[in-house]
Amino acid sequence: MADWRSFFGRMFDSTGVMGLFGAANSRNLQVEAQVRDLLREARRKDLWDQKLDSLRYVVLDTETTGFNPTEDMILSIGAVEMNGTVICEGKTYHSYISLPARKEIPETITELTGISMETIADAPSLKKVLQEFLTFAGDAVLVAHHALHEMRFLQAAFRRTFRADFSHRFIDTARVAQIIGGRERIMTLDELASVYGIPLHGRHTAIGDAWITGRVWSCLLQESKKMGIRSLGELLECVSRGFFK
Repeated sequence: MADWRSFFGRMFDSTGVMGLFGAANSRNLQVEAQVRDLLREARRKDLWDQKLDSLRYVVLDTETTGFNPTEDMILSIGAVEMNGTVICEGKTYHSYISLPARKEIPETITELTGISMETIADAPSLKKVLQEFLTFAGDAVLVAHHALHEMRFLQAAFRRTFRADFSHRFIDTARVAQIIGGRERIMTLDELASVYGIPLHGRHTAIGDAWITGRVWSCLLQESKKMGIRSLGELLECVSRGFFK
């Protein structure tokens, strides 16, 4: 009996299991605080009057297990950095993400993206990847094709993981392209790539689609400038109104 008491005494000693739990909890709180600080810093910068060709952009894409951010999960994030219209060749981010226990990748998603359970077997956790991506993105303006999908999934992921709002400014290349071209409908990424003569290398992978979208965004920035749109605020106002001057 004395041995059992001694055993449990050691377990619940401040330097035993309870101490380890406390240390782990402290580290989690520190990480959450750091993430919130990074998010606050990103929100502080006033970008409205910044010139389009002088802004730093991070063009991103995600692959997910489905289309419902409350039930489905992010499988990978890919991103490329741009300074104005120029893609920074050496500044990219890509990672697969492990899934929680008992979560599976639907066969249709594996067929489309090539991501299988084997692909993500040794992938880092969602928490680690979100931290890395947030550090990479910094206070950049985020760009994506059909950006609502990325916005919803990232917002849900940051709330679930860090209890924090992901509130970076997003630009949707699909919407900008529609307004610039005076088109009645939204064009797919494949269609826009064809319009601008952009090869579809790595299609339906997060990093491949980020590269394609980055090239599309470069073309859209150049077209916006030709139409007299100079600042981010002017661009967003025109897109929200549904026309360019």
